[in-house]
Amino acid sequence: MDIQDNKLAEEKIQENLNENMADIFDSVFKTLLQRFPKLAVALINEVFHADYTEDEVIIQGRNEYHSMDGKVINDAMIRIRDKIYHIECQSTSDGLMVIRMVEYDFKIALEETRNILMDELKKKPEERSREPLSFRFPKSCMVCVRSGIQKGESLKLQIVMPNEQKVLYEVPVVQAQSFSKEDMFKKRLLILIPFYVLRYERDIRDGKNETLDKLEQEYKFIKDQLIAEGDSINEPRLYFDLAVLSQRILDYVGRDNKEYKERMGNAMGGVILEMESDKIWDKAGRYADRRRQILNIDNMVKKLNMSLEEACGIQDITVEDYQKAVEFVKEIEEERLAKAGNP
Repeated sequence: MDIQDNKLAEEKIQENLNENMADIFDSVFKTLLQRFPKLAVALINEVFHADYTEDEVIIQGRNEYHSMDGKVINDAMIRIRDKIYHIECQSTSDGLMVIRMVEYDFKIALEETRNILMDELKKKPEERSREPLSFRFPKSCMVCVRSGIQKGESLKLQIVMPNEQKVLYEVPVVQAQSFSKEDMFKKRLLILIPFYVLRYERDIRDGKNETLDKLEQEYKFIKDQLIAEGDSINEPRLYFDLAVLSQRILDYVGRDNKEYKERMGNAMGGVILEMESDKIWDKAGRYADRRRQILNIDNMVKKLNMSLEEACGIQDITVEDYQKAVEFVKEIEEERLAKAGNP
């Protein structure tokens, strides 16, 4: 094998490593947003200076689009009130992210515009709007979970229209490693917690195990916070999943460091064991899921003037299952009131 072959082989290995990294980090990010879309609220508030609460009605859009090159997938597209937000997780640097972002956003805007037009065409001609149809891009941001993969505070692309008018397409960039562990909990940026270890990624890879003492202390803080907050009956499953997914990334980052694996291989074990062995994971976990579904459906009916059938359809449950969930939640809350009255 000559020098050129060696170089090509090394580039292929690095490409595969980047793909593996992207797979695990994207998978963790998408899993959390799909299971707990309300995690996006704090991130959106931080990036776009909004003031949404965690009780907002959140409607998840589809995250799969098709292009000439095949399938185009985005990490999260959600609607809050009258705004559409698009969030992407990025863990590698390839120089093409701004192109992918504008492609994702164009397809999201195109679908939204088509839906608006179809609604207009259903109206009688005299009832249709006389204003030009608007092509509105979503509010997008990119979350860099590893340090140094994207410089600057935003991605920028200048779009030149047919009339030579220039429009600046700009997407804010969130550097996950710029937030301390305390800030992640204080600001409710819980979706960033699994990626906390990546600020030590280079030291771990280079075998600088003196970093491990500090890392152990920091993950003790994270574990204690997850246990304390997961003790609440409202969201035990969220904190369980945060612990499991944090451990997954911890294991991946230190997979080639023997001492690291010995010391950090069970860093989140306390959270996982405590929540698995307690009734909180079973009954309270089901309570949290049902309560969240009921809240979303009730909000859609009251605030968005949807029928119960429409709201249940968006939440992917039947009206009968909704009614069963209401009874289940009522039963749990009555039990809690009874216990509170009889300590």
